[in-house]
Amino acid sequence: MTALQLRVCAPAAALAVTAVLAAAAPVPATPRSTASTEFSCVASTQSAVSPGATTKISSFRFTSAGKQTSSCTGRINGVEIKQGRAVVTYAGRLHGSCLLGAGTAALTIKAPVRGGGYRVVNTPYTLDYVAVPGGSGAVGTVHGRGLDGSFAFTPSRGDCVSEPLTLANVSLAFTYVR
Repeated sequence: MTALQLRVCAPAAALAVTAVLAAAAPVPATPRSTASTEFSCVASTQSAVSPGATTKISSFRFTSAGKQTSSCTGRINGVEIKQGRAVVTYAGRLHGSCLLGAGTAALTIKAPVRGGGYRVVNTPYTLDYVAVPGGSGAVGTVHGRGLDGSFAFTPSRGDCVSEPLTLANVSLAFTYVR
């Protein structure tokens, strides 16, 4: 994993990103290259945050948790992903607060493929996020070697002010090309 870097977004840029991502649900790009592994996924899941995020800057861990719905299209190692539920999991470390932050993590995608069985892709990535005005969560981006996407989260347990955020609902969309 790479060193943790905190990106501070200018307020105008943060509002522009927030407006764009909040206005439409994340939609991954359609795969277009001749790479043997190229796919797009959308997932809705929950993320457990430990020890909990507040408005004060600190370091904390996060991991996918609870029920999820996800769908991926494309191919892994030249084999087409079969219609069906893929499993998208992640875990990492963040430095920041409920207002903004950045970190590193690992993403695992287990997808059913034509002909039977599953294919698994593991990839490290970096992420950054900024709060949505009004306290309704945050939006951010994910980037890694061959990985690009966006995410949004809303508090599920904790509000960051009177109680630390320990569980969030997450919507994630990304494209992976290798």
